[in-house]
Amino acid sequence: MVMTDALREASVRRGRHRDAEALLGLRDYVARYRSELIEQMDQPGACGVALARKHAAIADELARRVFEQARTGCDELPLLLGAVGGYGRGLLALGSDLDLCFVTTAPAEAVGACVEAMLYPLWDAGVRVGHQVVWPSEVVSDATADLTIATELLDFRPLVGDVSLMQSVEERLRASIFSESKIGTFILQLETGAKKRHQQFGDSVYLLEPDLKNGTGGLRDLDSALWACRARFGTSDLAALADLGVISPQSQAEAQRALEFLWTVRNHLHRALGRKADRLTFAEQERVARAMGYAPPGEHPVIELRRTGEMVEAFMSDYYRHARIIAQTRARLLGRAKRGSIGVAPRIREFGRGMVECDGSLGLAQPERIHSEPTLAFQVYRIALARDMPVLSHTREAIARATQDEAFAAELRASEQAAELFVALVCSSRPAPFASGSVLTELHDVGLLLAMIPEFVPLVGRVHHDLYHVYTVDVHSIAAVDRLHALVRGDLARDYPLASRLAAETLRPRVLFLATLLHDIGKAIGGRNHARRGAEMARTILERLRFTADEIDDARRLIRHHLTMYMVAIRRDLNDPGTITEFVRDSWDRESLRELYLLTVADVSTTSAEAMTPWKRSMLDALFRSSDAFLAGALVGLDDRVERVKDRARVIAGQNRQETVGEQ
Repeated sequence: MVMTDALREASVRRGRHRDAEALLGLRDYVARYRSELIEQMDQPGACGVALARKHAAIADELARRVFEQARTGCDELPLLLGAVGGYGRGLLALGSDLDLCFVTTAPAEAVGACVEAMLYPLWDAGVRVGHQVVWPSEVVSDATADLTIATELLDFRPLVGDVSLMQSVEERLRASIFSESKIGTFILQLETGAKKRHQQFGDSVYLLEPDLKNGTGGLRDLDSALWACRARFGTSDLAALADLGVISPQSQAEAQRALEFLWTVRNHLHRALGRKADRLTFAEQERVARAMGYAPPGEHPVIELRRTGEMVEAFMSDYYRHARIIAQTRARLLGRAKRGSIGVAPRIREFGRGMVECDGSLGLAQPERIHSEPTLAFQVYRIALARDMPVLSHTREAIARATQDEAFAAELRASEQAAELFVALVCSSRPAPFASGSVLTELHDVGLLLAMIPEFVPLVGRVHHDLYHVYTVDVHSIAAVDRLHALVRGDLARDYPLASRLAAETLRPRVLFLATLLHDIGKAIGGRNHARRGAEMARTILERLRFTADEIDDARRLIRHHLTMYMVAIRRDLNDPGTITEFVRDSWDRESLRELYLLTVADVSTTSAEAMTPWKRSMLDALFRSSDAFLAGALVGLDDRVERVKDRARVIAGQNRQETVGEQ
C-alpha cells in the first residue's frame, strides 16, 4: 500500500497526539503516586522501610508500563529490564532515582532506540532515571574492571522481559568473580572501596554533619556487607542470614531497627529539601527532628531556643546509636563472609588460655567465658595487638554484649589487672590491626572504654557547641589520642617534625595519653569552664585506674590548662619576653611543658582538617621553644633583661658625663 504525503502527515499527527496523551497520562500517574507517598509520611511509623518499599512497588508498575509502550516496534529483540541498586533491593527513598538495567544480546544500535523510547518519556514526566545496558558476553570483563557493576548485578531484580538473559549473566559471574576461589578478592575490594568512601564522606559514625548514605554507619555500609554475604552465602536478606547462623537473631533485630530509623530520617530529609540529599546538615537536623516528633514547638523564644537544642541533641543521639549499630553489623557480616562458606571447617590454632587463631583472626574458643572472666576481654585485645591480628567477630560480639551488663562493667572497674591492661592499650602506639585502625576506637565500639570510664557516657554523641569541631566530643577525644600515637610512630614527621620528636621521647606516656583522653571530660556536664571541671572529674577516674598521686596531679594540671598554650600562642606577642615569663610562671617543668605542647597539638589538629594551619603550628612551636629555653636557663627572663637594660643605660650615662667633663 502506497501512503500519500497527506496520509503520512495525518498518521504522524495521530502518532504525536497519542504520544502527548501517553505523556500526559504518565505525568498524572507520577504526580498521583508522589502525592500518595507524601500522605503516607504523615502516618505514624510509615515513613521508613514501609515507605521505601511502597515507592519501589509503584516504580515497578511505572517501569513496566513504559517498557511495554517502548517495546512497540522492537518486541522481537531479546531484552530484559531490571532494577539495580537500592531500587533492585526493593527500597526506594522518597527523592531517589530509578536505577534501571537493560540486559540484551542484541547489537547496541538495535537496542538503543528501544532504550531511548523508554527513558525519554520517564525523563519528560519528571522522573530521574539512571540506566546501564549489559551484554552477557561482556559482563565478566565489565564487572572485573568496575566494582560498581559487580555490586549492582548482585542487586539485580527482574521487572519485565526475557528472564533467561539474567540467568546467563548469573552463571557467568558465578563461574568467575563470584567463584569460590575469587570471592575473597571481591570481599577485599569491597573493604578497600569502603575505606575510600569513608575518607571522602566521613571516617566516623560521630561526624556532626553525617552522610546518611555514604558515611561510616550509613546505609551503604550495610549494603557492602550484604553484597559480600550475597556472593558468599547466596542471600542478602538479614532474616535468612540469621537463620543460617551468619548473624545472631539479636543482632539482626538491632540492624532492622537501625535500618528503619535511617530510612525514616532519609525520607524526611528528601521531603524537607524536595530532592535527593544525604548530608544531614545542622539546618536539616532541626527540620527532620521536628518532623519526626522529637519535640513540639514552644511559645517563648528563649524557651524555644533551648528546647530546639535539646530536641536536636536527642535526635542526633538516636542517630549515632543506630549508625553505630549499622557499622557494627557491617563488621560482623564482613568478618563472617571473609571466613568462608558455611560448612567449611576453618583453620584453627590454639594459643592457650582458651584463645585461638581462626583464619588469621584471634578470639576465644568459648566466648561465653567472658562473663566469668571479664579481664579476658582485655587479654584478647592485648594479644591481638601484639600479634597484629584482628579479633574474631563472634568474640568481639560477645564482648560487646557483656559490656552492656552493669555488673560485668563494675567487675572490670574493680579489677587491678583490668586497669593495668586498659591503660597499657590506651598508651600503645603499635599500628592497630582493627577495621578502624585505632585501638581506642575499637575499645569504644565494643563498650570497654565506657565500662572502665562510665563518666565518658554523656560524651557519646555530644555535640561541640562551636563552629570548629567536626566530631562529637567522644570521637574528638579518641582522635586526639590517636594523633599522639601517630606522632610517636613518626607517621607525621614531615608536617609535625618537632612534635614527632618530642612524642617519641616522652617519659610519662601514662600521664600524657590519659590526660589527652580526658581533656574534654568536663563537657559531659555542660556549662562554662569545662577544663577546670574536667580536672576535678579526672581525679576519681585516675584513682580508679591506679595512678599514683603525683601522676594524678600532673594529669589534672594538663587537663586544667589544655587550652592555655593555644590561647597564648595565637593571641599574645611572643617577641615580648614578658609573654614567656607569664606563661611559665605556673612552675611548668620541662617535661610538663612538653606534655602540654603535645596535648595542645593533638587537640587542635583533630578539631577539624583545617584547624591546625601552618601559622598556628609555627606559633605553637615558637612558644614551646622559647619556653623550653627559658626553663633550661638558656633564655633570660624579663627581670634579667630589665636589669641588663638598666646596666647598659648606666654605662652610657657614665660615658656621656666623662665626655662632657673632657670637653670642659
